[in-house]
Amino acid sequence: MTASPDQAPPSTGRPPAGPIAFRIERLLHLIGPHLVKLQVLMLVLFLIVLLAPLMLGDVAVGSGPFADIGAISGLLLWGVWLPLVLVTAALAGRAWCGLLCPMGAASEWMSRIGLQRPTPNWLKWSGLPLASFLVVSVLNEATGADDNPVALAILFGALFFAAITVGFLFGRNKRAWCRHACPVGLTLGMSARLSAVTLEPKTPRPDGEHYSEKTICPTMIDLKRKTESRHCLVCAKCIAPQARGGLSVAFRRLGTEIRAVASTNPSLVEVLFLFSAIGIAAGVMLEDLPGAEERIMGVLGLGDGLLATAAYFAIVTVATAAVLSATTVLAALGMAAVRPGRRWQAWFYRFGYAIAPLSLAALIFCMCAVAFEALAALGVPAGAILAVKGVILLAALAWCSSLVRGTLAPRAAADAAPDPACGVQAGSGAEYASDQHRSLVRSEATQLTRILGSGPCGLVDCSILPGIGASGRNRGSSHPGLHPKS
Repeated sequence: MTASPDQAPPSTGRPPAGPIAFRIERLLHLIGPHLVKLQVLMLVLFLIVLLAPLMLGDVAVGSGPFADIGAISGLLLWGVWLPLVLVTAALAGRAWCGLLCPMGAASEWMSRIGLQRPTPNWLKWSGLPLASFLVVSVLNEATGADDNPVALAILFGALFFAAITVGFLFGRNKRAWCRHACPVGLTLGMSARLSAVTLEPKTPRPDGEHYSEKTICPTMIDLKRKTESRHCLVCAKCIAPQARGGLSVAFRRLGTEIRAVASTNPSLVEVLFLFSAIGIAAGVMLEDLPGAEERIMGVLGLGDGLLATAAYFAIVTVATAAVLSATTVLAALGMAAVRPGRRWQAWFYRFGYAIAPLSLAALIFCMCAVAFEALAALGVPAGAILAVKGVILLAALAWCSSLVRGTLAPRAAADAAPDPACGVQAGSGAEYASDQHRSLVRSEATQLTRILGSGPCGLVDCSILPGIGASGRNRGSSHPGLHPKS
């Protein structure tokens, strides 16, 4: 029997998706065959934005942030594209990567006609994405690529060439570049860990995440063993709403995967990335202080020029990451002494991941500076811009505080108990209950309300909303929705 558009498919060993989740699955499934057309359009737009300033020169077309083609190009990339990608990733994971990214799509296309060799171990090195991020970030700041069309074209052109080269050499219908080397991959992967939407196996296996090149997934995820979101591109290739296998859309509270990071493959590279992101932002802020950069470079014995500026950012980034790492290690050792039930390494990961919102806010401040400059040029008062930055910073700090509180919660409550805010277990990839009657306690509308109402920091009390009591149950709903895991 075929399910109607408002109903989930028959039972597949887990409770059916709610109507909103099922509609999203149907939409992703329907647009899948047509994605290549959209990706070709995005590739054409990307090349136009990248090459138009070089071909047309400083052609005046307006004033302020729209003064010439080069200014418009930089504004589109750094002031529009990057902020939108970061915001959407925090809500819907790496959907940009799987649906729209021209570099990832071109890399996958090349893998269909290329040499299709197995991915080598050096490319699988877990530290490569961090090295890629640091190199690109330092070069971006050192060359001023955000307002230098030539530097921008060289930087993004080199990345595009690297992406298609990796695709041509390695994998078959895969995105080895996106999984192993993309400099933006760590940023978006961390945002995906925080996101409210994820894809989960319909028939999960309990033995943890596995890497496999013999799968339909372009980033080599063994679908039945998927437990984390950082590598999932939301490309929809694994989604078939009526099928018993594959993945399905699931909603969760913001930051759920971070709260249960012990069960979702914590990575030292990701923690170091979070520390390094704050270091990059620190370098940018020091650069903006009158005379601060010159004094620091003088103390370090650096001269002038591109290499000196690159060395300045590299040193500030590494120093900041080292200080944050040492502080986190000390905090972890202290907690291990107070609570001997966990090793200090486990506390290190918990505290390290808890600063993820602050690190992402730092990246917004330093890499999206063009957006704030454009607002100022358009006449937005400086006080209003400062207020926006303040709200972003305070929200990030409050979110970090919420994650730290979850980290300090008793072990049973932090790792195993259902999340009272949204009715799902604070872990990713756990088995769904086979008895669906135990899980039909809340409508999907209530679930989404709890996600948005609790927010990243639990700032809104959803119990005041009509029909929702303090326990979070919807007294007036008749729709089966998302279900608590047991």
